[in-house]
Amino acid sequence: MNKKIIFIITMLFVSVCIFSQEATPEPVCESITFRASGYILDAETGDPVYQASITVVGTSGSRTVKNLSDGYYLLFVPNCMTGDIATFTVTMEGYDDYVISTSVVEATTINFLLTYSGEPSPTPDPNPTATPVPAVTCQPALSNSYGYITDAETNEPIIGATIFVEASIGNSETTSDSEGYYSLYISTCMMGESAVFTVTVEGYEELVTTRGSNTNNDFALTPSSITNPTPGPTPIVPGCPPVVYVAQGFITDIITDIPISGAAISVEGTQGSASTTTGSDGFYEFYVPNCNNDETATFTVTAAGYYTETATRIISLSNIIDFALMPQCTLGDVNVDGAIDIVDALLLAQYYVGIQTGIDNICAADVNCDGTIDIIDALLIAQYYVGLIPSFPC
Repeated sequence: MNKKIIFIITMLFVSVCIFSQEATPEPVCESITFRASGYILDAETGDPVYQASITVVGTSGSRTVKNLSDGYYLLFVPNCMTGDIATFTVTMEGYDDYVISTSVVEATTINFLLTYSGEPSPTPDPNPTATPVPAVTCQPALSNSYGYITDAETNEPIIGATIFVEASIGNSETTSDSEGYYSLYISTCMMGESAVFTVTVEGYEELVTTRGSNTNNDFALTPSSITNPTPGPTPIVPGCPPVVYVAQGFITDIITDIPISGAAISVEGTQGSASTTTGSDGFYEFYVPNCNNDETATFTVTAAGYYTETATRIISLSNIIDFALMPQCTLGDVNVDGAIDIVDALLLAQYYVGIQTGIDNICAADVNCDGTIDIIDALLIAQYYVGLIPSFPC
């Protein structure tokens, strides 16, 4: 047994030394906490550009993902420090490439408006005789308007109201959900530029107003004298002011960036609790049962095959709170073959010195749970394989 131990550790050491002479180690730094997200849309129509490719080059590597059918993307930026510059490149057949370099913090929102290149067409024109859309003569900007549609007399949410927006580049339309909430993106020449909002629903007078396009816009509708509207639901928190606090966001895999469907998310507020589950796109949305603005609430997120995450946040009227869950894994099984052996140790040693640019199961690599993946983890896996240690220090 002693000879076997000496042989394996010696071979591991020789392998690391040989490979380290052939490649310069890449900088080892923490990069999983930097996330970029947003939407990729057509600059003229405001429609989502599906399956666009977005590549980010950071200070410690690069990543590439494709966006979802609604134009949304989420990816982790391989930077070492908050504020580091990263370069984003968005490509899609039929559109001009979009390249931008910007500093990235822990959660950065970047929306991309792609300009049609004219060849080839990304989608056939369904009506060739229609009047062509005028060319955009400004640098397009993407603004987000969101808020609640309520009854002006009772302050209760209005379900199914239509919100139509006329902006400088195009029009947008959506409807309020079961809580009276809406959110839509608006194409304008300048971020936050004013747009004309028209809000309509049966039983209420039409509301037409001009508002800023990149902000919270709540609308209170006056009941018409012709129809008596059906009363809406009672306030979510009895005895509290008629103000609602909403939380929404995406729940994803922290390693692959893939949305997690069916994740359960619950919140404990100052006046009770609420819960929901994510859809196929990893999105969730619900009320937070708080009474006052800037009170805290505790979120708990669970999903099969992932570690539970708990976080406490300060809640305002509208909150975007994303969660990235760490998958559960078998410590030491770096190549995910169901066995912990010398191959795992060698792969991890090569990753540490820069020969391997990635490993299959990064959550299995930090076997001493010190927050760093290094040669010590590789040696511990080798020792575990030959029986020198019964378990890992974690």
